[in-house]
Amino acid sequence: MAFPPRAVYEQFIYALSDTHPEIQSSTLRLYANSSTTCIVRGSIWFKSGLELRVFEYLDFPDGELLDYSYVIFKAEEKIRSWQQDLKKTIDD
Repeated sequence: MAFPPRAVYEQFIYALSDTHPEIQSSTLRLYANSSTTCIVRGSIWFKSGLELRVFEYLDFPDGELLDYSYVIFKAEEKIRSWQQDLKKTIDD
């Protein structure tokens, strides 16, 4: 699957609550930190009571997810997480 252009990804992020009825609210925001890279950060709250905290560091022209972290909470208790192993990436 090809990485989407920045404008498409940004539209996807800001429309999540409108396009997915299971989402109660979202604070996801895309911040440009250079002419080619962006950070996506915030939380998505689901009607089920789960919160997904998101961090992504993206390079759109190269189509790369440079760094990421996704953590799921239920009632402030961390129940699952995924993150890039930067040490492994650097050592490879």
